[in-house]
Amino acid sequence: MGIKDEIPTRGSPLLRDLIKQDCYSQVLGRENREPMTQAEAEAFIATLDNVQRAENFGYLFFFVGDDHRLPFVTIATSDNDFDSVSNLNRDGVFRINIGVSKETFDSLLADTSPENVDHSVLDVFRPHPHYSKQHFVCILNPSDENVETVKSLIVEAYSIAASRL
Repeated sequence: MGIKDEIPTRGSPLLRDLIKQDCYSQVLGRENREPMTQAEAEAFIATLDNVQRAENFGYLFFFVGDDHRLPFVTIATSDNDFDSVSNLNRDGVFRINIGVSKETFDSLLADTSPENVDHSVLDVFRPHPHYSKQHFVCILNPSDENVETVKSLIVEAYSIAASRL
């Protein structure tokens, strides 16, 4: 089975094009099924070209190039006065926030009812508690098949951000 066979194919046409072009075979390839750590998420993002990182308010912001208006991914590591819905003050809990296309957002969260979203549940994709209108999805401590989905979504978000340059 090749890497293209292992990558989820749902999502935007941009993501499907990246898969066809095999643009990110260098950054996939996780063999085990253990939960992704924050360090692994950061390392994966760092493999993408021209990524810059900033830190503020307990968040890590990842941008493509010098354009720091809108991050393509953020990682939240603790609660703060503006955001405590995920209960991130639990030991080892972090939230990855990923800006995806509308098509991917709708596809990924089609079965999610906004009225009853519990943003503190681990390993479940949810609309971002504050930036869902900008098509940000989030997940706390991804594991199993969600690790590869997170990687695919990060690559999609990166590609969207890079296309704005």
